[in-house]
Amino acid sequence: MVIWELSCHAVAEEGIRVVCDKVIVGRSVHLQRRIRAPASDVLNILQNPDTLFRLSPFVMAVTPDPVRPSSFTVTEKLPILGYFESSTTFKCDMNVMADGFIAEVDANAGTSLRNQLTVVEQLDGTVLVSENIVVKGVCIFMPFIIGTMKEAHLALFDTLASKVEQPVISSRQLNKRSSSSIVGCVIFVGAMFKYLADLNEKQLCLSLALSVLAVCLPYWSLWTTDPYGLFHLSLNKLPHEDASTPPRTEWLNMGYWKKADVFPDACEALALKLISEARLKVGGKVLDVGYGTGQSLVLLLSNDSVSRPSRLVGVTSLETHCERSKDRIMKLQKQNIQVDLHSADAVCDESNKSHPLHPESEVYFDSILALDCAYHFHTRRKFLTQSFEKLAPGGRIALADICFAPSALKNLKTRLITSLLRVMPAANLISTEEYVQDMLQIGFVDVVLEDITEDVFPGFVKFLMGRGWGWWIFGFIFQWYTIAGARFVIVGGSKYGS
Repeated sequence: MVIWELSCHAVAEEGIRVVCDKVIVGRSVHLQRRIRAPASDVLNILQNPDTLFRLSPFVMAVTPDPVRPSSFTVTEKLPILGYFESSTTFKCDMNVMADGFIAEVDANAGTSLRNQLTVVEQLDGTVLVSENIVVKGVCIFMPFIIGTMKEAHLALFDTLASKVEQPVISSRQLNKRSSSSIVGCVIFVGAMFKYLADLNEKQLCLSLALSVLAVCLPYWSLWTTDPYGLFHLSLNKLPHEDASTPPRTEWLNMGYWKKADVFPDACEALALKLISEARLKVGGKVLDVGYGTGQSLVLLLSNDSVSRPSRLVGVTSLETHCERSKDRIMKLQKQNIQVDLHSADAVCDESNKSHPLHPESEVYFDSILALDCAYHFHTRRKFLTQSFEKLAPGGRIALADICFAPSALKNLKTRLITSLLRVMPAANLISTEEYVQDMLQIGFVDVVLEDITEDVFPGFVKFLMGRGWGWWIFGFIFQWYTIAGARFVIVGGSKYGS
């Protein structure tokens, strides 16, 4: 009887092993990325768990094991079908080696992986970052597991490169969903032509609804993934420049195209026009809101036509932009100019006492600049009110901004386009007249609003539409906003006093 029971157990165990061998399969994945940076800089980031996990766009939380310093519990986003998200939690053991690390991951549903990452210096001054990954998991889930893992690790390589080198941005990230939107764009174009032919209201509503439904999923998937990442670096690349070198500038605005025919020149022209309206003082204190990756800061610190401040403070919403700007400014900063850069929302949350617009801040500014960004703020009026309080007597604010023609906001077409495309919060959908009135009600004097739409939108849209399908969609969105009555304006206002 005992022998019979042992035999049954042995047969059962063998059966389970055979089934597992059939269901659980292993796959090997090899990934590489060449990076122009010293090996020590790359290893400093990759061998530090705190900075390593921050590189991944999927990581939501990391909890170190209190007993085992090399062990972590990681929670990640889990994208499903490209449009939906869940989350997953797994254990990760990380062992550092001289030239990289080995990570062992134990995840859910029988999934595990072993990743050996190495950093090797090359003769051309670059380093080759290589990953040899062995993945085990349920066979039917393996394509999803490997696809998600590759996307996460390639995004990690992109972020790593942006931190340690001046990257050459390819169109891979921008265009990865472009092909899926071509059909939608064709439908969208057809809707535009019908729209221009004066459809009645019912036809217009149906045409717009179908067009936006066709194009919105791929467009918003791209936009919400990285609305203001590092994609703009490719826009700064001039046609005649060597593709293997980084762009000379990192502008991120629509540009002033009156006398410019290339993107970097147009962007600089818009920044200089804004600075002119702000009436900067030599030795003044300047707040630059929404400075992107720092090109406007570079202009304020180095352009010979700009009055040099004694103190320059900046606020941007993205931490990656803030860190990149700090690195750039450090290379050219003059010792007699104090520069303080912050990563925060433009509108001050009163719990953030380090924010330059916090009521308890002791710094008052002679000039506040908002270059092509205030229409995104939640809300613009709150930002203007906070800015007024932090201006020194006689100080001035200047904004390059978007509002609407007075008659446009009463128009059904405008209401449909703005509600469907949602480029800005509803509270910021105001007319040129309301903009001036808001400034006066807040307390600004010497308020000026200059409409420069014809020197901004047409040039910017033409530039975008000449750069491929991905950028064509962005250009088309702005073209619709122009049809809806959007106006690009330079607005300035001063605080009373001398």
